[in-house]
Amino acid sequence: AAAPPVVAPNLLAGQAEAALASGQPQAAVTFAELAVRADMADVGARLLLARGYLAAGRVTAAAESYGDVLDLDAGHAKARL
Repeated sequence: AAAPPVVAPNLLAGQAEAALASGQPQAAVTFAELAVRADMADVGARLLLARGYLAAGRVTAAAESYGDVLDLDAGHAKARL
């Protein structure tokens, strides 16, 4: 069986941004989760995931994701609530 194609995290993040902008928070979460899995240390992808969770009404998951951002970058202004 062939391996699935690898999609660049920045492409996934772009798809997540587009989904958020068009009012599709669940699609944004899906793309952002894939971006985070592709690069666990990507602060931008984790912030996008938090924003997606918040837009989808998943407040607890959003808070955890914002916490993950702060764990990676304690001074990240956008992650401070």
